[in-house]
Amino acid sequence: KKRFGCTDCELSFEYMSHLKRHKMTHRGERPFGCKCGARFNRRYSLQRHEIIHTEERSFSCSTCGRTFRQKDALKGHEKIHTKLLDAQSYRPRLEPLGRVEPMRLSLLPSLQLVEESQDGRNHVFKLAWTT
Repeated sequence: KKRFGCTDCELSFEYMSHLKRHKMTHRGERPFGCKCGARFNRRYSLQRHEIIHTEERSFSCSTCGRTFRQKDALKGHEKIHTKLLDAQSYRPRLEPLGRVEPMRLSLLPSLQLVEESQDGRNHVFKLAWTT
């Protein structure tokens, strides 16, 4: 399939329209402007940016209820909950040297949630190893 190569760098594109949009970056073209002065080379980027000037928070976390203006911000936040679940289910993988008594295995540490709080924009988790 034919590719359209940029004459200013080594990138190539499947569609001519993508090459034209890319060449705008070499020329510094940013035809889409916001009232705050920020400029963009795509209309979508401008529309996404303009959300920061509103109070609208359309995206909310199903776990804790925190709200966000942009979907990407919510997705990033949701990773906090995923990482916490992963951390809580984590168990160290230990290879015993020699003979280990079965009752001693109960003394292995485990990660427990000690405290969870929300301070303004931050969700804070305190984890501790317990035996």
